[in-house]
Amino acid sequence: MGQRRLLSISQEQFDLLSNALRIRIMYALKDRARTAKQVAEELGESSGNVHYHIQKLFKGGLLDLVESKEVSGILEKYYQSKGDRFELQSSDQEIHVEGKTKSRILANFKVTEAELDLFMDEMSEFFSKWERRNNSPDSFEVVIDSSVIIRSPDGGTCEK
Repeated sequence: MGQRRLLSISQEQFDLLSNALRIRIMYALKDRARTAKQVAEELGESSGNVHYHIQKLFKGGLLDLVESKEVSGILEKYYQSKGDRFELQSSDQEIHVEGKTKSRILANFKVTEAELDLFMDEMSEFFSKWERRNNSPDSFEVVIDSSVIIRSPDGGTCEK
């Protein structure tokens, strides 16, 4: 596994990531640059559909164009994800996602800085496992908004 890259994103970029296929594309491009055709083959999706979503992600500032080369008269563009973990730029921003809340999970525990980093990496890996799965015909989209609030010993919030 390569080094984790945390990317601070805007509400508009968050909205771009509120699409299951775009999340799968981001994970396909997290460790190495690929063309839209290569990603489409890996994900079992049409090249046109993947190309459309890659363009949206690129224009939204979530992908880098790392290489362009001409092969047999065709210009191949290789894209790579700028990050594999995302956080909104302002923790005060409200996240807006359409849908019905199915359930809520709340946990409260103490950790060291190193343990928090490990926990965040494990959560990210857990979510990415589910995001990379192929969808069945009866699948529906689920959005999970996870926030980590660090509290000071006196019970208030603190900066970390």
